Amino acid sequence: MDNKVANVLRGAFIVVLGILVAVCGVGTALDVYIGVVAIVAGVLLLAIGIFSAVKKMPLAVGCILLGAVLSTIAVAVFMKELSFAVLVGLMIYVLMGVGFGLVLLGILTIIRHGLLPGIVEIVVGALLVTFTAIYLGFPDFQKAFWIIVGILMAAFGVAVIVFALIDKKTGKKK
Repeated sequence: MDNKVANVLRGAFIVVLGILVAVCGVGTALDVYIGVVAIVAGVLLLAIGIFSAVKKMPLAVGCILLGAVLSTIAVAVFMKELSFAVLVGLMIYVLMGVGFGLVLLGILTIIRHGLLPGIVEIVVGALLVTFTAIYLGFPDFQKAFWIIVGILMAAFGVAVIVFALIDKKTGKKK
């Protein structure tokens, strides 16, 4: 696939994901995105597995099993029996833990290595703890946060498309 076409497709996927995040929220967007990717990958793997089985190639078993698993996961996601939104909550707590760890590490860095690197670690850690605490404590902030993130993702996707279509040497459309 041509690099330009790949970048345009990549940008389009990012725009769609950004719009999904801004409109639906991250949980629903993540479920839709993973569901679509799982169903497409599952069907492709099943097709490759069946083709391999007909041609008596060794890929058949693995492709058929993985294709069936991915297709089943996609069906469960679309039936609302499975959700990957829990990963968002998990990530928030991971980021909070990283923030606390950076504050402690910053204190140790000040004692052992120097003031400036330790202060940077403390500030970054404190910002992580603060933003995750606000995220957990205020549902209105969560909604606004994901709308902003979705808009930024969509804007980034548009930038990827634009840069793919502009000639880097002349600055004109390819």
